[in-house]
Amino acid sequence: AKERLVVVAPPSFATRWLVPRLKSFCQTQPTVQLNLVGSLDAIDDDQSAAARALERVDLREGESQVAICFGSGEYPGFHVDRILSSGYAAVCSPRLMEGPHPLREPADIRFHVLIHDDTIANEQARPSWDKWLRLAGVTGVDAIAGPHFCNSGLALVAAVDGQGVALVSKPLAATEVAAGRLVSPFEISVQHHFAYYLVTPEAISARPAVEAFRQWLLAEASAMEEFCRS
Repeated sequence: AKERLVVVAPPSFATRWLVPRLKSFCQTQPTVQLNLVGSLDAIDDDQSAAARALERVDLREGESQVAICFGSGEYPGFHVDRILSSGYAAVCSPRLMEGPHPLREPADIRFHVLIHDDTIANEQARPSWDKWLRLAGVTGVDAIAGPHFCNSGLALVAAVDGQGVALVSKPLAATEVAAGRLVSPFEISVQHHFAYYLVTPEAISARPAVEAFRQWLLAEASAMEEFCRS
């Protein structure tokens, strides 16, 4: 019988980062049946994302459940592995690199629509275009104008469609950048104290399916560290 493993993750992370890589896990771990659940409960606010994410999925007998949380990393009572940092970069369709106002230097951003990723509920803690513009030394741009989206996935869809320039988490944009659907025209990055963590109840941390998933996930994250830190 296969060992069932339930993985709860933020929807955008599951769609944009985890799913494109899952084929290799399924191929190398044929005895594990993986069930992926996208949940906003895996994103920190004023509570423990780990506790919320792991409490709200009904488990069958013998199942194991872990969570990938986007937050502070402070999850008492759980085994925690840091997966990826969450630097935010400006990304856009390659089409915006041409045309009447090509993005050649940061000041060129003034000619384009700003796309906002409001995944982090706390506006004061959220990486913002205002912070990016200040780092770039660009003035005279309305930093809150443009469409605001409740998660990174929607912001990335708008960017791929050429609707503007999105400020999004670099790990989530990695697949689109690698495929050439998005480009990152500038090296400026807004850092944030949130990161992605694998959070596991201590009682099941040594189970074979859990350990196999942990080792695979950490290896996948390590493979793209250079992109995330650049």
